[in-house]
Amino acid sequence: MHMKKDIQYLIAQNDNNEIVIASDADKNCKYWCPKCKDELILHKSGKSSKGSKRPHFQHKTLTHDWDSETILHYSFKILLEDKIRKLINKERLMIEWECDSCHKYHKANLLYNIFFIKKEYNFKICQPDITLFDKDMNPIVIIEIIYTHKPENNVIEYCKKNKIIIIKIIIKNSNDLFNVIGKIQEPFNVNYCRNTFCNNFIDKYYIKEQRIENGKCCKCNNPIKILCINESFFFDIYNTFEINVRYLDDNEINWAKSNGMNIIMKYDKFQNRNIPLNICKYCGNEHFVYKR
Repeated sequence: MHMKKDIQYLIAQNDNNEIVIASDADKNCKYWCPKCKDELILHKSGKSSKGSKRPHFQHKTLTHDWDSETILHYSFKILLEDKIRKLINKERLMIEWECDSCHKYHKANLLYNIFFIKKEYNFKICQPDITLFDKDMNPIVIIEIIYTHKPENNVIEYCKKNKIIIIKIIIKNSNDLFNVIGKIQEPFNVNYCRNTFCNNFIDKYYIKEQRIENGKCCKCNNPIKILCINESFFFDIYNTFEINVRYLDDNEINWAKSNGMNIIMKYDKFQNRNIPLNICKYCGNEHFVYKR
């Protein structure tokens, strides 16, 4: 007969439904399993010498057949959901990652325009670990926690089809339960990039406004047309170098020309490529054309 194991838990819920880590728990309080809601017993000797056990909880009655992998994954999920929930509409939660496609580094406020968080939300075709929603309950970000198994294919396909950002976090052992915020701030992978030419760029979160303004040549001070492009991203991202600069694409160049700008393409030996230049019609001075 398969024997049920008495699994040690590092987290529990108190009578106020708050998540408590065993090392912070009070022996005079009652605690409950966040998964099955049965009562847990706190084991906390107060000793920290070599060989002493880490504070932990165990079921008062052994009725479950869960393994340590399931408990670690679920415990991390519970802690992360609890910590993010407490930050929504109160504080920023900055994360950093490298795009695995174009290798640009990004920073972002994970909670920008986020109003709700759900654990194991049922989308009918998939049930991700954690989902972040906007004010209209549209899913914006899905967080998948990886211990030994990769996210299920139906989660990946659902996010791809609906243009939802996926953040993957890898956990290795119970020590990660004490570094939940650190793990989300430096995730293993984020399938989103601000670079509009990157495979990880998601146009769902991108808004661009462009207009022509009147300016002055920096050399002769005569009038010159200036192209202004404002770009915004739903996911509040900015490049780690603080300014995201790239030269205009063909559509933007053609639009600028049709609206009176005197743009020519000229070879730049330092970049080994042709770049657009805005030429003053009065003195011929060359102005760089790019957008920020």
